Amino acid sequence: MPARNTMCRMVRIPPMMRPDTSAPNAAPSPAFKAQQALEALCGLQTLPGPLPENTRAAPDILDGDNCRKLLDALGPVIGSRSRKITASLLSKRIAFLFTAGGLYPVSMHDQAFDMSLDNCVVDYRHDGHRWQSALLLRTLDGISAPANDRDVWREQMCKTLFSGNLAPIWQALHEASGVSLSILWENTAVRIFSLYERRMMRETDTQKLSQIRADFDFLLHQADSSIFGTPKNPLGSFYFDKTKTGDVEIRYRRTCCYYYLTPPKEYCSTCPLLLKPRVKKHA
Repeated sequence: MPARNTMCRMVRIPPMMRPDTSAPNAAPSPAFKAQQALEALCGLQTLPGPLPENTRAAPDILDGDNCRKLLDALGPVIGSRSRKITASLLSKRIAFLFTAGGLYPVSMHDQAFDMSLDNCVVDYRHDGHRWQSALLLRTLDGISAPANDRDVWREQMCKTLFSGNLAPIWQALHEASGVSLSILWENTAVRIFSLYERRMMRETDTQKLSQIRADFDFLLHQADSSIFGTPKNPLGSFYFDKTKTGDVEIRYRRTCCYYYLTPPKEYCSTCPLLLKPRVKKHA
């Protein structure tokens, strides 16, 4: 569980709760709205009991043997020929699910859910064509922002998500496959950039939009390395200027995620290989 400042208010949310129809004029609570948003965004579910096939309790991934077995099982399903490729593509999916769960409620609803390693499940279900995985949590404990010192609360929630959860998972994938930590963290960064720039910054409420922008700026420029469990802030490190490409501007990556090395051979729209003559790379 995240370290809880005494100013943070815990809200016990019944799994997949629904509005009280006996009070039709009652506005949905922020906790309910946050839960509903995550159900739509990343398939939020609670799994207090046995786990389904092709899922793992997140702490289990930290064991080297377990991690290698997972990568070896997933590789043929996604058409990967090496653990390195598999680890990178799996990290992109985990990053999407976990950062959505850890950041969207904070910035949009002043709510957070327990994104500690012990409360998260790594879901790697894939049908051979696309991911079928969802954000799976053991419990759905809502943690409301305090009336004062929201910045302290935000830092606590981010530290739980990054240094307490993603950093050890990325280290385990790195050690099991040899994939570069830079690739894993840029996979994380591009997911967060998209979450804020392409989704949350569409918000029309000016007060809420101001908070979203402040949270994004915190992640990019203010959060120190201890929040991420890394030598330096890995998000700001990958926030490059966009490049004019035709009628659009694209923030090209500095590392390749290896997506093009799985069938069908396609390149991400931000792939750095699109900026240079394509050479054969092996992973």
